[in-house]
Amino acid sequence: MASLNVTEPLNVAQHTFLPTYEAVRRGGDCFSKNQDKIIDAMQVFASGWFERRHAGVRAALKAAELMFKAEAPAELMRGYQDWANGVVQRAITDGEAYRLQLMTVATALAGPGSVASKSEGALLQAEASAAMRSNAA
Repeated sequence: MASLNVTEPLNVAQHTFLPTYEAVRRGGDCFSKNQDKIIDAMQVFASGWFERRHAGVRAALKAAELMFKAEAPAELMRGYQDWANGVVQRAITDGEAYRLQLMTVATALAGPGSVASKSEGALLQAEASAAMRSNAA
C-alpha cells in the first residue's frame, strides 16, 4: 500500500499564496513613500496656515491703526473693509489648502497603481505649486 501524503497540497497552496520577499519589499517602499508624501503635505499645510494667521494679525493691527486715525466715517469703513476682505481671502485659501491636503492623503492611500494616484498626482503638484506661489505673494 502506498502512503498518502496529505500535506503536499497544503504546502503547494501555502507557497502559492504567501507573499514573496519582493512583494513585501515593494509594499514597504510604497508605504514609506506615501507616508513621506502625507507628512510633507501636512508640513506645507501647517506652515501656510501659520503664515496666514500671522498675516491676519498684521492686517488687524494695520486696520486698527487706520481706523483710529480716520478723520471721516468713509476712511473708517475703508480700513474695516480692507481687513474683512483679507479675512475672507485667508479663509478661502485655508479651504483650498485643506482640500489639497485631503486629496494628497486620499491619493497616497489609493496606492501606486490606482487611477486616482496617476491622474491626481500631476494635478496635486500643479495646485500645490500655485498655492505656494500665491502664499509667497
